[in-house]
Amino acid sequence: MVTIKDIARVSGVSHGTVSNVLNKKGNVSAAKIKLVEETAKKLGYNMNSQAQFLRKGASSKCFFLLFNNARKKYAEYFAEIDQLSIDVEYVYLHKFSEIKNKISAILSENPQFIVCLGFSPKRFVDIEDNIPIFEVDTYQSNKTLSSFDSDKIFEIVLELVRTEKLSNLYFISLTNEKEHSLFEYLTQKIKNSTHIQVQERLQLLSLYPTLKNFAKYDCIFVDDEDLMHTLLDLFDWFTIIDRPKICLIGSRVWFEKRNLFYIHLDYRILALNTAENLESGNSSIVPVKDGKQILTDQLFDGECDDIYLLTVHSPMNKALEILSEKYKQISGKNIKIIEKRYDELLEMIESGDVSSSFDMIRMDMAWLPTFGKKYFQEITSFRQTKSINQNISKSVSREYMYIDQKQYTFPLDVSSQILVYRKDLFEDSFLQRRYFEKTKRKLTVPKSYQEFDELSEFFTLTENPFSPTLYGHSLALSSSVRAACEFIPRFRERLAQSRMNLAVLPQVLTEYEKSYQFTEKSFNSSWNDFVTNLNSGKTSMEIIFSNYTSPLFDGLNVSAQFEFATATIPGNTPVIGGGSIGISKYSNRVEECLNFINWLYSEEISILLTSLGGFLPSKYVMQNRMLQFQYPWLSSLEDTFSIGSRTKWYGFNTDFRFEQMLGQELIESVKHRYG
Repeated sequence: MVTIKDIARVSGVSHGTVSNVLNKKGNVSAAKIKLVEETAKKLGYNMNSQAQFLRKGASSKCFFLLFNNARKKYAEYFAEIDQLSIDVEYVYLHKFSEIKNKISAILSENPQFIVCLGFSPKRFVDIEDNIPIFEVDTYQSNKTLSSFDSDKIFEIVLELVRTEKLSNLYFISLTNEKEHSLFEYLTQKIKNSTHIQVQERLQLLSLYPTLKNFAKYDCIFVDDEDLMHTLLDLFDWFTIIDRPKICLIGSRVWFEKRNLFYIHLDYRILALNTAENLESGNSSIVPVKDGKQILTDQLFDGECDDIYLLTVHSPMNKALEILSEKYKQISGKNIKIIEKRYDELLEMIESGDVSSSFDMIRMDMAWLPTFGKKYFQEITSFRQTKSINQNISKSVSREYMYIDQKQYTFPLDVSSQILVYRKDLFEDSFLQRRYFEKTKRKLTVPKSYQEFDELSEFFTLTENPFSPTLYGHSLALSSSVRAACEFIPRFRERLAQSRMNLAVLPQVLTEYEKSYQFTEKSFNSSWNDFVTNLNSGKTSMEIIFSNYTSPLFDGLNVSAQFEFATATIPGNTPVIGGGSIGISKYSNRVEECLNFINWLYSEEISILLTSLGGFLPSKYVMQNRMLQFQYPWLSSLEDTFSIGSRTKWYGFNTDFRFEQMLGQELIESVKHRYG
């Protein structure tokens, strides 16, 4: 059976890109759409007619059955299903005797599909071939729709047995199912292993007479994070010193406990595969990464050294400050973050007024070709550079790292322009009706700048008394570079439409100036103000760099009364931005700085950094489904980077000086017309 993973491998694109193309959504270039469609056709991938049920509004449902005590275990699975907008109903079981009646009741509703999650119903109900019932996360069953790679997990466990010289293995699962469970499959293949089930976590106490006999050359495997914590609490309560090894085979946890082993299972990918396989009629196995042991950090107990980082004001800094406290504990290096406003930092860079006391500098990627060699040490040949580069997503442009084929920096808070809009407004039936009466067109997210300007006018209160917002959008006229970044995508869109005819420039300039009427008419706005305007209800949509949008989606600062969503910018020609971090020419702490950057790019820290509102383009972050759920723009960012650019676009090459001159002309032009 051909899967989306197969298509991604053959076509050389990401799993998410293939999914976006086949589901006709997302921000994907025309070339990639053609490549994926041709590859899918060549491999014989079948999108059957049942696919349409997976969108809300379909008449029939997909029912998911699971035992009630497995809710926590499958929390990430259901979070992904809900994100996919599948029309579902969840049915919870408490005992096996309920299965027959539950399934009979579901069948009376003529379901499209029934998915049994974590158990097989075959022993309890006769299943005819024409009944669309499937199993997920069951093992050695011919009805399994999607499951984890049990052979890989078996190999990881055997390697753990070998390296740790383990004697006895004890598998404890929080589940009602045994026959088709992963742990039962493993115990059947591994000598000196036992599998026992518990229906609730406190039942571990009844196992204490057995557990107390395990020692350091034994290992207990659990499939639930809370079960792991209860087991640790039990050992603490009984003051057990000589403890067995403990390994969690389950969902990733944000903060991994030291001296434990982990085999991470990505339940969000399992959910994605479930949805895709229901569409295609295929079955698939979810890959599993190698297990790992989290060792106790050796805390530094000497006198700490200071390492100074000069950076621009951004959401990244708060995340860096929080996590740098941990780095200080384990390394003895105190990362001192010196924050400057964008214009203030630029003035320092341009004038050469950067103190030699700084060890690292965060520089806007647009400045690198002009100032990079002046301020940074070349780092191409360092051992840590290779290690860091291996953890950077392949989609990140070399513009963030290289000058004249030599490496000087690493990507830090990279970003691309995206459209953030008030989803609640675009789905409001009253506004939809008013917009149709005014334009005879549906109220939809703008695909072109012409549509963007029309919508911005509609959402400006002085132009439309029914508008719930004061203005349609904002313009960043507080600096020449910001103004240029907003204008360039407009110009690129029109150039592409006119076969690269530069004569369109005056018309594009006129449209840009006119759009100023649908803003708050300020010459002091920056990207942070765009976020504030959305969050306060002033504007309906903004074109903004993605690294500034975390306050709209992090659940801490976002307004509870508004719902935000993201899309590709009008014209589909975004400018990339953000910054890079390099080591100052004046610093004699090159190794220490590289060690810190290498730590930032580790799997654990890069994920935590992004969850805190920063953004580091590690390969771990870009593919993390939990982060993609938290930040909707992240799932399509790799595709956005592939079509976005800063200094090079087709035959046009620009630099920072060009942006400064262009932006200044734009600001003066708007002031002359409306000032």
